[in-house]
This record gives sequence, C-alpha cells and structure tokens, in this order.
Amino acid sequence: MHQVNEIDALLAGYPEVMTPAEVAAVLRVEAQTVVKWLGENHLSGFQVGPKRSWRAFRSELRQYLQANRNQWGVTSE
Repeated sequence: MHQVNEIDALLAGYPEVMTPAEVAAVLRVEAQTVVKWLGENHLSGFQVGPKRSWRAFRSELRQYLQANRNQWGVTSE
C-alpha cells in the first residue's frame, strides 16, 4: 500500500517512544501544539515522571496519520 510506505518513510529513524518535539518535527508544527493535542486527546499519548512529560508511541502516531490522511484518487470522469 503506497500510503503506508510514505508514512513509514516519514517516521523512519524516530524512536518507538517519541517526545512532543519529535512528534512536532514529523507533523511540522510547534511542540506546544503537540502538547495541547495530547492534553485534549486529539493524539494518543501518556505522561511520565514527576513533571508529567508527554510521550507518544511511534506506532500510534503511524495509525493516527494513516486514519486521518486525505484520500487522493483519480476518477474516471
């Protein structure tokens, strides 16, 4: 599947557990935007440590990108 290969290429080289800054780099947004989305449950993530820092699994980000990707296609018209 072409879409999956593009998403895999986009996420290549990132660790399985990603920081908001790493997620932001993939999505090309600010890290604070990612933190906001995590807090609002727009993205899946979890908090760790005494400062409750956010983390996200690369595999869940991959699923999110796949599920929310615009579908491009060629019609016969």
